[in-house]
Amino acid sequence: MPKAPGRNAGAATEPAPTPFRFYDNRQKYLAFVTACNEKSAIARRAADELALLQPTPPAVRLFDAGMGDGTVIARLMRSAHRQFPTVPMCVVAKEISLEDVRLGLEKLPDRLFEHPATVFVVTVVFGETMSTIPCTGAVAVAASIPRVACQTSPFIGRSNHTSEYVAVAHAIWTVMGSRW
Repeated sequence: MPKAPGRNAGAATEPAPTPFRFYDNRQKYLAFVTACNEKSAIARRAADELALLQPTPPAVRLFDAGMGDGTVIARLMRSAHRQFPTVPMCVVAKEISLEDVRLGLEKLPDRLFEHPATVFVVTVVFGETMSTIPCTGAVAVAASIPRVACQTSPFIGRSNHTSEYVAVAHAIWTVMGSRW
């Protein structure tokens, strides 16, 4: 049904408002992802794909291009351990939010305890940026990154073992917080 001419009959129409994107607002995004099963659904779907893998040495390699709070990658690491309990894991996660990195590190201790043959790397470097760093530059960058070693207990299964991983995660967070 056509509109009746009004005062602004000859005026240009206003552009349509930009649709709301919940991930542009952190509080609304967090409210959304904590109130739904999106993360568990993604982790389940990724675990289905993981079941199709035939790992090649030296490790099962997992990459998370937006780690978020670490929920999805932690669940996927759990599935990878269930599928390949003796195969080492190399996990690389990219995240730009320091707060999300902190939240993700809090989810790692039990994953590292369960699967000690794991290398977990968190970076803010984008893949295309990494390819532009010459080899000598990459070595210099890697040399400037602090490393925190975990002294594992020979008594696997002791209750204080995971606390060592928690302490390491805290040490990493302290270093990252000053350099992120």
